[in-house]
Amino acid sequence: MKKPLILFSIALIYFKALCAQTPKPHTIKLQDLNFSFITATKKITDGSTYSLLGTSFMQPPASDNAKTMLSQWFGKHPNADVIPVCSFRPPDGVKDAAKQLFIFCWIIDNKDTLNNYLVKNGCFPGGTMYAYDEWKKMNASMQKGMPVPIIEVYVKKKDYETYQKQIVANEMYAHDHRIGLWSEKEYYKIKTIEEKNKSK
Repeated sequence: MKKPLILFSIALIYFKALCAQTPKPHTIKLQDLNFSFITATKKITDGSTYSLLGTSFMQPPASDNAKTMLSQWFGKHPNADVIPVCSFRPPDGVKDAAKQLFIFCWIIDNKDTLNNYLVKNGCFPGGTMYAYDEWKKMNASMQKGMPVPIIEVYVKKKDYETYQKQIVANEMYAHDHRIGLWSEKEYYKIKTIEEKNKSK
């Protein structure tokens, strides 16, 4: 009888591990979300927060017309897909941790990607569109004993690296053409960010 009991115990442990995992968020439609600037929640809420930015999402450096550009894109692409790229959540042991997902997403309608559009039009610096690679750096720099967020990635590394190259190219375009944050009128915002980074 020992062997069946051992097999049952292994199966039970495996089942508990599966139950503890955060279910992968599905691709949803833009119209299923309620946006407040760069973050959103589902109209039928599940506790998750979706974000267009991977970093600086609390107080993002944004051009004066960023909200208008967002609204215009949303109006032209109501059927766009919201693709979860990666997420972080509180560590295991925190109550309802699996429901407190912060999800960085791409919003895509055929060949139009909102994230790239925003960077190309100087609405946000390109660095704000990076996600799990930056999160892992922050986790690694956290003091010993501090609760470390759980990071999960839903896209292929190759796809993410291609996206990063697109972001770099789009930021260079905005910079070279002095669009949005890179215009003479708003360039002080970028300089302020650079000075803050130097002082860290």
